[in-house]
Amino acid sequence: MILKVMPLNIPLEDDFRDVIQKASVGLGVCDDELKAVSGLCSRNYAALFSGPTLLPSLSEALEPALARIAARLNLGGAQLLALARGKFCPPKQPSVEGVFVCSSPFGSGVVNATLVWDVTSKKAAVFDSGCDAELLLEEADRHGLLITQIFLTHTHGDHVFDVERLVERTGAAIRTPEKEPLHGAEIFLPDRSFQLGELLVETRPTPGHSPGGTTYFIIGLSKPVAVVGDALFAGSIGGVRKDYLAALASIKNHILSLPEDTLLLPGHGPATTVGYERANNPFFTSPTNNTTKFS
Repeated sequence: MILKVMPLNIPLEDDFRDVIQKASVGLGVCDDELKAVSGLCSRNYAALFSGPTLLPSLSEALEPALARIAARLNLGGAQLLALARGKFCPPKQPSVEGVFVCSSPFGSGVVNATLVWDVTSKKAAVFDSGCDAELLLEEADRHGLLITQIFLTHTHGDHVFDVERLVERTGAAIRTPEKEPLHGAEIFLPDRSFQLGELLVETRPTPGHSPGGTTYFIIGLSKPVAVVGDALFAGSIGGVRKDYLAALASIKNHILSLPEDTLLLPGHGPATTVGYERANNPFFTSPTNNTTKFS
C-alpha cells in the first residue's frame, strides 16, 4: 500500500515520550535521574511512560513533573506539554507546484519520498526513494517529467529501499553525501549545489542521526522548500546517539536559519515550516537552548 498524500495530515512521528527518550539518550541522562527529577513515585513515573501517548488533561502531579523533566533535558517545557496534550499541530500548507510527496509503509510507520521538478524544463529529481517509489514514477509520467537525479538525505534502509528500481526506470544519477556512500552513487562534498532546470538545489550538512545526513534547500519554486530527511521531524528530531549538541547546532544553523515560510519535508511524519518549528519544537525552545538568533 502506498499513501498518496502530501504528508500534512499523517500522525506525528514522535510523541512526548519519544522526545524525552531522544533527549535523555543524547545528553546521557539515565532513567533513575529522570525519575528523581520528576518527583513522582515509582508507580506514577512508570505510568507516565507506559500509559497513553496523549494526555489531554494532565493531573496536578504530572504537569509539574513533565516541566521538571523538560528543564533537566533542555527541552521547551510549554512545548513538551503541548505535545503531550495533543496540541502540537503544524499548520496545513497549500500544495506547491513542482512538489509531490508520497508515503510508503515501513514497519509500524511510514517513510516519505519527494519528487521535485522545474515546471519550465520538466526536469525532475527524487529525494529519497522510500519503500515504494511507484507513485513518484506515476506522478512524473502524469506531468511528462524527466527524472535526471536522485538525491539521498542519508542511506538508512527505509530511505533507499527502492533506489534500484528508480535507476532502472529512469537512468537517473544518484547523488549521496560523502559520508553516506552507496553502491553506484556519486558522492559529493558538503555545501555543494546542483542545478535542476531553473531550480537550484543547495546541500546543507545536517549530520547527527546519520554521519553524513544532508538537507536539500530548493530555490526557485513558488516558496522555499527544504527536504530534511531524518534530521528534523515536526515537533522532534531524528535519534542522535553521538555528538547530540553538535546535531542540534547543525539543525539550527542549516535548517532553522532558513526563511520562516520554508516548507520542511521530513523523512517521517507530517510536513511543517521553519517558523512553526522555531516556536514549537521542544528541542529548540528551552531558555538554555534557544540562544541562536535566527535571521
